[in-house]
Amino acid sequence: MNSRERVLAALSHETVDRIPIDFCGHNDSCIHEIAYQRLREYLHLSPNTPVTANRLESVVYAAEEILRLFHSDTRAVYLPVRDLNETLETDGSHLLTWSDGSIWRKPVGEYYFYLHTTPLQGELTSEAISAIPWPTIKDEDLTAIRDEARRLKLETNYAVVMSGFLIMPVGGPQLWRGVEQWSIDTIAQTKLWIQMTEAYLERAFAQADKILEAVGEFIDVAYFIGDDIATQRGSWLNPSFYRQYIKPYHQSAMDFIRARTDAKIIFHMCGSAREFIPDLIDIGVDAINPVQTTATGMNPFELKREYSRDIAFWGGIDTQQVLPFGTPQDVEGEVKRIVCSLGPSGLVLASCHNIQFDVPPENIVAMFQSGGIYCRIKQDSIAKEIPHFCK
Repeated sequence: MNSRERVLAALSHETVDRIPIDFCGHNDSCIHEIAYQRLREYLHLSPNTPVTANRLESVVYAAEEILRLFHSDTRAVYLPVRDLNETLETDGSHLLTWSDGSIWRKPVGEYYFYLHTTPLQGELTSEAISAIPWPTIKDEDLTAIRDEARRLKLETNYAVVMSGFLIMPVGGPQLWRGVEQWSIDTIAQTKLWIQMTEAYLERAFAQADKILEAVGEFIDVAYFIGDDIATQRGSWLNPSFYRQYIKPYHQSAMDFIRARTDAKIIFHMCGSAREFIPDLIDIGVDAINPVQTTATGMNPFELKREYSRDIAFWGGIDTQQVLPFGTPQDVEGEVKRIVCSLGPSGLVLASCHNIQFDVPPENIVAMFQSGGIYCRIKQDSIAKEIPHFCK
């Protein structure tokens, strides 16, 4: 199999010649900019200016030479990061002002931006909802992503993943209103809350329509939908509320994407997502990402036994404890655990969310080196390539 055939077979629960590997295939399987430069130094590669995957999380896409070294079966198509105005404050903190009016702040000594000011503060009104601006996509950007998607589809054998945009009926309006006030609105002013949600989705669908019109025929995987509605310990959103109010929006988003591309669809949901997996299966999701197996109820052996006939798993390698604080041997053990539990069919092996700033380069190499071994890449290839870079 080539990489594209391998990924599509895995997402279709078919037999694969080896478990596919993803690194930087979408903007939640990337790497923090600090960890990335350390990795390049460790591999004796010259510094470079990587492409930003998510400015708010300070994560980037790795260069092609590293994707090939780590045997990544995916390649991302991504929108350029625009509509951001970054300023440096007198106290040394960074502020990002988004086109919708939200302001994000990265304090001195921190590694990420945090939501500082929401655009829909105070009283929620129909007028305020209608006035929220929405990022525009430049025609030249649409042309650029179409050309790149076509090139990857026709000139390579990698699985082409469209990344950089998520339709989130929960997470999107929460960024307008703030999580606490959004939660209050669901009860205190339900009609306006519904109006706000549908206003967000109307704009999100309009943007997605332009993107899918440009790339829909060339992509193999669509990373367009998600919502984080669970914590480490369980759901924070009442499941009955979800099924009455939110699930229909997720179904609409799935139908919207399906009407515009034949690509497989990944749904992003962090944390203890197990309670909602049957709902994701019901609306037709192909794969769940990032499969946070250290969260409550996310035992990978149980997930495989209960759901593997109906949904695939994309991710799995722990980024909270094992990658940053374990030894390379610990990382190898984690890779083996995920491969043995969630594989061999129905798994795309990747880090559980982005590789964070504090992950040692030795552990990143160990993840992909052992990933190659346990996913059954030819071991002589692994032995020849990675150690050569690390000498």
